Amino acid sequence: MHVIGDLDVSTAPELRSRALTVIDDGWTNLLIDLTACAFMDSIGLGILIAILRRARSRGGDVEIQAPFDQQRRMFALCRLDSVFVVHAENLSETA
Repeated sequence: MHVIGDLDVSTAPELRSRALTVIDDGWTNLLIDLTACAFMDSIGLGILIAILRRARSRGGDVEIQAPFDQQRRMFALCRLDSVFVVHAENLSETA
């Protein structure tokens, strides 16, 4: 799943809805790509955790593609880098 633009209080519910629908449809392993995400607040992080919980409850997992230092620092500061697999490289360029 690609996040384009901000992931905040106004956009995070849409990501949550779409991701939970995908998981409930049987796609339980997700990669959430933050390459085009300009800004993420605590609501956005909370939504990512909700998505992870649903995926794991269905036997899956969620990985995060966060190629920018600022994004990775946010995950590290919140200690979410020990909860999510966070990829530093841009996976879409390496495929």
